[in-house]
Amino acid sequence: MLPKIRVPDSVKNALAYRPLQYALLIAGVLLVVYFIGRNSGKGVTVSYPASPTKDPVTDDFVSKQAPNILDALFQAFDGWSLDVDEKTLAVEKILFLTDNQLVYIFNQYNQRYLAGKGQTLYTVIDGEYFGPIGLAAQRKREILKRMRELGMDK
Repeated sequence: MLPKIRVPDSVKNALAYRPLQYALLIAGVLLVVYFIGRNSGKGVTVSYPASPTKDPVTDDFVSKQAPNILDALFQAFDGWSLDVDEKTLAVEKILFLTDNQLVYIFNQYNQRYLAGKGQTLYTVIDGEYFGPIGLAAQRKREILKRMRELGMDK
């Protein structure tokens, strides 16, 4: 049998006070909204495969090259388009990156453009039309294969 706990009258009176009840309710709702928003704001990320000393993501890459690559990818894959050349050029920009640079671009793209949408850069490229044959289709197969090897197909 559980021991009986006596709640002081001052606590009972405080909890019976309507403004305090409303404040606690609002605080609870805000906490729930905060945690839901924080979790949905995270894009899908993967860990870096190679040692940072062997395959560094330099500050120069992060500040100068990565923004241009991210913008090109967004322009190529945002919305609906049959412009295979633009998609091919965007894929070629990431196809020849080092493993860690590709992971950096993958993580940044997912966080910036796909957070909370249930997609990744891999699924976006995989779902795009690159034509049945030719260089564009080959580039699509190459980048998807490389992304699978790095664990980005989840």
